[in-house]
Amino acid sequence: MKRILFILISLMMTVSACSAPKLVKVENTSEPSAVLVPSATSVPTVEPVPTNTALPTNTAVPPTAEPSQVPPTDIPPTEVPSTEVPQEANAVESVLFFDRFDVDHERWNTGEWSDGVGDDIIADGFYQMNLHADNQLIWSETFDVGSDNLVMEVDTLLNSGTMENAQGLICRLTDLNNFYLLMIGNDGWYFIDKYVDDMRETLISGFAPEGVISPEFNQIQARCDGTNLSLTVNDELVAEVEDDSHPSGEVGLAMQSYDEGEVSISFDNFIVYDAAIYDDVYFMPMNLAFSDDFSVDNYNWMTGDFQQLTIDLADGSLNYKMKIKDWVVWDAIDNLTFQDVLLRASFENVNNSTETVMGFICRYVDDTNFYYISFGNNNRVQVNAMYEGEWITLFDQTVETDAINLGLNQAEASCIGKQFDLHINDVLIAEASDPDNLFTHGGVGITAGAYDELDVIISIDDFEVLTYQ
Repeated sequence: MKRILFILISLMMTVSACSAPKLVKVENTSEPSAVLVPSATSVPTVEPVPTNTALPTNTAVPPTAEPSQVPPTDIPPTEVPSTEVPQEANAVESVLFFDRFDVDHERWNTGEWSDGVGDDIIADGFYQMNLHADNQLIWSETFDVGSDNLVMEVDTLLNSGTMENAQGLICRLTDLNNFYLLMIGNDGWYFIDKYVDDMRETLISGFAPEGVISPEFNQIQARCDGTNLSLTVNDELVAEVEDDSHPSGEVGLAMQSYDEGEVSISFDNFIVYDAAIYDDVYFMPMNLAFSDDFSVDNYNWMTGDFQQLTIDLADGSLNYKMKIKDWVVWDAIDNLTFQDVLLRASFENVNNSTETVMGFICRYVDDTNFYYISFGNNNRVQVNAMYEGEWITLFDQTVETDAINLGLNQAEASCIGKQFDLHINDVLIAEASDPDNLFTHGGVGITAGAYDELDVIISIDDFEVLTYQ
């Protein structure tokens, strides 16, 4: 059965997020002055949005007219495959740890280092490490994520100071004197080092090819899988080596200064994956499980004339024509059940409005339980969970991007395990994680609406649902 839901939008703006780490000092083996935090296994529960900012339930504002084109319940959609969608890989546990640093969950050490060496703060959505002294190595609180074979990813930004620095990741830390370092500098230098009984040894190092490592912003991926250690920067593999000194241990973030101090690095989007599941899921070929180009009415979607909007199927598109402000509508196909999916569609903002809402629904269980992923031409992006009729915000920002066009946009949303990503015109504009993994499977759908603007028209075409083969 298909259902269409209407809901009044309450603008739930949250603090914008990037991220910055907090690190522990190496040269001096004393413990950091900040209070230690719980291990990664005690990730706090996502709290619901306060009631004064939450969206009201759909029952509060029902449509005043019944839709005029409701299909008979015994007519199946012509393009719907079997509800049994085989899943060869389960990505639910692929994300072992995730922090965007938009909220300080008090799991990281923050504060001043002894002797004025540096400090760590979580602010403005970043975890920021500041080294005032030269020739110092510090690292963050480290975490036991439940697996020793890992793929770690983090975004780094040089806020200030010399490009002759080092920033990156730690794995297999058993104590202050035994661990691996996988790091880069903004001058293009990279290295994989190890500490064994407080003796440091470089396993591999060098300068990356010109243009691979940015002097400002970088995406770093480090892999510690069995004896294999590898370092990838901005999707380019720069170093790989084998070593068996440390078979297990904790993970964290790290920063180092050389001849000059006063270096500041921000960290964001720290993600740790299980290496085996990462390979199985994130590099698997995909299968087109469902598609609709809206050229004919296959009774997949509700249409009709309502008080708040008109929905029609015309000119090869599904069209949402808003009559009032601050309303969003979604339609989910709930007789299809998926777990890990990639959703694609084209969204056209017909009247070149600014206050638009468009996006996807995934893991739709019923009217009050599902995930919601949206973007707008005002650059507001949301990833929310509706849980038992209450909104839980996973991501809500007005993002700084030129990727969202005023007219036509190609959107792609992934719902994989606990991780949710949104790409617009092939540019990643949002990442979010639900540590509680509220819903593991369910239906899929689309959403459209308007904020503070009348006569918004959203036309949707080429909706696709892809699953992993």
